[in-house]
Amino acid sequence: MTNPAAGHNSVDSPMLNSYIERFYDCETDRLHHKEFGDEILAEAKSNGLDPATIRKLAKEKRETPSQRSKREEKETIEELYRHALGMTR
Repeated sequence: MTNPAAGHNSVDSPMLNSYIERFYDCETDRLHHKEFGDEILAEAKSNGLDPATIRKLAKEKRETPSQRSKREEKETIEELYRHALGMTR
């Protein structure tokens, strides 16, 4: 019978640990950045700005041209439907 820890099923502990540490650091940084982002939005709100709109515009700013095109197409259809229902802005 073969040893399950040998061959292609073996795990390189230092390599595995490296991946775990890197992922852990990434997650920790992500949480830190989220907290910092929340602070920025709270500050914006205290100055009379709408945090939801800021989030939306930041998301749009990150869009690829393909994503932007899809969003704009969806917005055009929504506007067409609003107009058909007498809900024009």
